[in-house]
Amino acid sequence: MFYVKHPSDLDQPWTLSKKTDTNLVVIPLEVSKLLKNHQIMAIEFLYHNYRKGIKGSILNQEPGMNFPLQITALFRALLTGSGVILIICPEHSLCFWHYHLVNHGDFTVVQITEKNSKNNYEGNNKKLALLLQVAHLKLCEDLANVDFFSVIIENFDQIANKLIIKRLNGKFNIGLTYRSFYTNPDQKLQWKMLNWANPGCVGKLNDFYEVDNKNFDDFKDNYRYWWMRLTWKFCESFQKPGDEETEIYERTVADWAAKNSLNFPEMKKSRKRKHVDKTPTVADPEPVQTGGDSSSDTVINEVPIDKYVKLPSMDENPILTSIIKNFEISPEPILTRTYESLPYTLTQPNCSKYEEDSNVILSFIDNKERPSTSKSESEDFIINLIKKPESDEPNTQDIKGILNKADAVLQN
Repeated sequence: MFYVKHPSDLDQPWTLSKKTDTNLVVIPLEVSKLLKNHQIMAIEFLYHNYRKGIKGSILNQEPGMNFPLQITALFRALLTGSGVILIICPEHSLCFWHYHLVNHGDFTVVQITEKNSKNNYEGNNKKLALLLQVAHLKLCEDLANVDFFSVIIENFDQIANKLIIKRLNGKFNIGLTYRSFYTNPDQKLQWKMLNWANPGCVGKLNDFYEVDNKNFDDFKDNYRYWWMRLTWKFCESFQKPGDEETEIYERTVADWAAKNSLNFPEMKKSRKRKHVDKTPTVADPEPVQTGGDSSSDTVINEVPIDKYVKLPSMDENPILTSIIKNFEISPEPILTRTYESLPYTLTQPNCSKYEEDSNVILSFIDNKERPSTSKSESEDFIINLIKKPESDEPNTQDIKGILNKADAVLQN
């Protein structure tokens, strides 16, 4: 595992390279002090693979961990001379990449359009970063022959199946994705992503299926050398930025973009969706209007109360509420096993072999009352059971045998 230590605490640049390395790889202090622990782990993972000569890697993180800052800090250290990197990203993150590449990566940034896609970007002795929107992916045809130092693709899982992606390769490829392949698996897609980042690392598709299924059954992760998944719960030191911090960061980038005459799309707030059960059921009762915001009173997949249990509201304890409501309004339990009423006889007692071995005698009696706890009443009950209307008085020896069995049951 990686040793996480905040570089800004050292009050000096963060040296990624080892003492035995020929080339010194350093992230300057003005950049390293901006990094947080989860970003440090990601950079360490990518540089470790680059140093070992691995062709590329996949960085899989939850939203909010700031891909642009991590990648910019890495290539600020790796690419000290001239070179070209290609970054393919969605429109809403375009200015975030532009902001970090210029201010923290010391790059000259060019946004690829139809007017400049056929330009020659090699041999200009510049540290160049080409930005391309996913919506303009077709322009990659004009860039397929460029000798890139690195190709970085954000939301890689969404375009990994495009044929043009196979033709885009650099010395070190990086795929970025927010998708959790644990909760939303797709083996073929994952195989394609790994093979693009590091060709041949997972073999043929059928072999990958077999190995991946076995790894899943054995709780193994054989892709950790090329694929890193980070979540906010991965480490206690990972601190998710709050709303105020996020707003300040977005405003800083927006002001910088406006100052440099860049188009910055506004962040759209996600709206809550009301899920409706499309299964035809009994007409649902009309909801009672309580005033205020109706979205907080919405019942998801509302169904008749006599069949299912309502979902607990988000402001209540979900575990406690679920238990209480299950007791209050759950339907009657449905028996999964039924017993037929059979008369108890001496030759064929109504008990299983397991129950007999355990010295437990169970009989299921039809149209009769169960014996009380009183010994005398139990004796009379059992005697009346074995009496036959058409016969004479019962055999005294048989009665005593039954009474002995009844005593054993009552004593237990």
